[in-house]
Amino acid sequence: MENIKRILENFSTEYVEDYKKIWIKTKLTTSADLLEVSKALKEEGLASLSTVSPTDFPDIETIEMNYFFEDLQTKRNLWLKCDIPRALDVCEIASLTPEFPSANWHEREAFSMFGVRFIGHPDLRPIIASEDFTGKTPFRKDFDWDAHEKDMLSNMQIIVDSFKSEQENNEINLDTDSSEMVLNWG
Repeated sequence: MENIKRILENFSTEYVEDYKKIWIKTKLTTSADLLEVSKALKEEGLASLSTVSPTDFPDIETIEMNYFFEDLQTKRNLWLKCDIPRALDVCEIASLTPEFPSANWHEREAFSMFGVRFIGHPDLRPIIASEDFTGKTPFRKDFDWDAHEKDMLSNMQIIVDSFKSEQENNEINLDTDSSEMVLNWG
């Protein structure tokens, strides 16, 4: 654990504290150090990144990023935090996917649900959410679910009307002379 603390001494942190028996918890002063810190931790043996999780704090205009690094052989763990701006046009942080492939889908989920852009991510596209969520941030605390539901309902009518029109244009001729038969299985 002391080696991890020595690594963290090389970076600006708000705190470094022991957390439970086999964890260290720390918060970087600047998110710009994330990639360099992560590489140093990986060289020290914390080669597993199990979690990338944002937390929304709208009252202070911040997204807190949480990373759990683990050394599976020696059971050393680090909970690393850093803040990024909440405004969508600047809500970004370095991607850890090139160093830690396990970060891939975690980062894509954070992008889809919180709007966090991961600079350097090899395939940053939405995951989990349906197309009606494109460009929206449903896991942020100020997401307007009522407006989203109204938007979905108005779009639903467009889809239903389109389907009805398609069905009218493709009606099946049910004459007895036809060689086709329509079966309803359910």
